[in-house]
Amino acid sequence: MNFEIELQGFKELEATFADLARKDEKIHKAAIKAGGAVLAAEINEEAPRSDLGGSHPHIEEDIIVGNRIKRDEDGEIYAVVGPTKETKFRVHLPEFGTIHQPANPFIQRSMMKANDKILEAMRKAIKAGYKL
Repeated sequence: MNFEIELQGFKELEATFADLARKDEKIHKAAIKAGGAVLAAEINEEAPRSDLGGSHPHIEEDIIVGNRIKRDEDGEIYAVVGPTKETKFRVHLPEFGTIHQPANPFIQRSMMKANDKILEAMRKAIKAGYKL
């Protein structure tokens, strides 16, 4: 007893799946950016303020969400949130402290404080992306 089955439409199905994958990637990137924006705002809020003035850039004025979404070695996507080249070389000083200055872990504190807000922003971005 032999059976023969002829199936059609696999190219169209493959194209549909490819379109869905692109849409998913776009929505995931939007969610990551939304969460990053919340974290950047919180870090900016918690960053130590300088009374020195001057023309040099201050950490609290220099916290951004990177323009490019990156991928780690496991394939997970993420956004870089933090200071730009202007101030990143000195962020570790207040964060971890020095022999003359106690630690003020403002980035760690910001991450803990903003966790629920980040998840909420990401949830809203995903819902908007899928029109739920």
